[in-house]
Amino acid sequence: MKKQFLLNRIFDTLYKPAKYEKEIKSVYIDKKNFVMVTFTDDDKAKFYTKYADKLLKGNHIQFSARKRGFWLNPVKELELKVLKEAPTEILDGTLNINYASRFKTDERGEYVYLPRSTFKPRTGKSINGNSILYLDTIPQNDDQGILMGYGLLEGKFSRRGKTILVENISSFNPEIRENIVEIDLADIEFHLTSISVRTETGVFDCSAENVSFEFDPTFNQYKQYLKGKKVTISSTQRKIGKVKKVNDSWEETTHWVQHGDAKWDFSNIEAISIMQLVKDQKIDEKYQNLLKELKELKNFVSFSTLKAKFKKTGKQVTNKELSALFFHTGYDEDIFHYLEGKATEIFVDNLSFVFKIPDNNSESKFVWEVPKRTLATYIFSDKLESKQLFARLKETQRMDIRNNKEIQDALGFDGFIIHTTAEAWIDKFTNIIN
Repeated sequence: MKKQFLLNRIFDTLYKPAKYEKEIKSVYIDKKNFVMVTFTDDDKAKFYTKYADKLLKGNHIQFSARKRGFWLNPVKELELKVLKEAPTEILDGTLNINYASRFKTDERGEYVYLPRSTFKPRTGKSINGNSILYLDTIPQNDDQGILMGYGLLEGKFSRRGKTILVENISSFNPEIRENIVEIDLADIEFHLTSISVRTETGVFDCSAENVSFEFDPTFNQYKQYLKGKKVTISSTQRKIGKVKKVNDSWEETTHWVQHGDAKWDFSNIEAISIMQLVKDQKIDEKYQNLLKELKELKNFVSFSTLKAKFKKTGKQVTNKELSALFFHTGYDEDIFHYLEGKATEIFVDNLSFVFKIPDNNSESKFVWEVPKRTLATYIFSDKLESKQLFARLKETQRMDIRNNKEIQDALGFDGFIIHTTAEAWIDKFTNIIN
């Protein structure tokens, strides 16, 4: 053992690493599960299988290695780049995807990894394995939320070893189901401009204009008067999921969320009696007027300001209670609560939230979240004061921010994160604020 160690040290000293650019002539995997590569100049090299997707016949690659005769021994901290990919066959077909894993970047650009996919070509056998979806192939008007996963991609694809690459997307159909559920009015959460309910079969929401009676968040205090009054919800639901690492393996859990508008049937409820039951509780008039004011909130206001307003009515509120007033089921709860925990200040405008979060450079980021899972999170530096930034956000289209470099520079735009799993989102967010 010591002799081998000394020989390795001598070898490292005599043969300094250098950077090589080579074209691959042939590839095979040996009995010890290493990728054995022969180059067009007949030099050879041995790589770990984690690089197999880049080690394809015809690829031009760049890597650092120590040369000894015709053998190139790659360095341990290997950065292997594909300078030019071999021509690939374009395949028509469909790709059935599950959840989207981490965001990654290679020479071609940023992508997400799609584990456990099934590719079905127009002709031939289906292929089970992993896939790669580059972000620049996703339509900007992606109203279906491709990276929320669980559905069928149709388009053009190619193969990189055992991995399927999405080259072009012609359509995406998420996995959906129809659902009818009866709920008790006492189980509903009342927000400022919507109501929502969580059931065993999914989460549902309904905007105020579609509710047959007037309400406000004070209804949450008197649910005992609402018990026994039934509402039927008919909806289309979409499957989504999340993963969490437990010990050394990933655990996946899936659930169903509302897809589009749901139909709430209040025909079994007498609206007048509901209103009278709550009005009889003699709710403080100042508090009631403040809630009405907040329903009409148009501009961003800080939670600090809202707390002061509530204090004047004689009521103390927490950040969690304020969030609940404006919350909508369109937010990803895991991401929403993560941002709540990181924020030094939260702003709300009755349509969206902005979280002020410190970065690692003693500065802050403004993180803009809107209550629709298919819309990305937008992140801004503190180049502008909060009032200036919020005023600009009110007058600027989201897609203009995403596509116009001049607008991005003016706003201090640091990038966007498409919603996938919370784990993948948080991983990319952490990289941005670092």
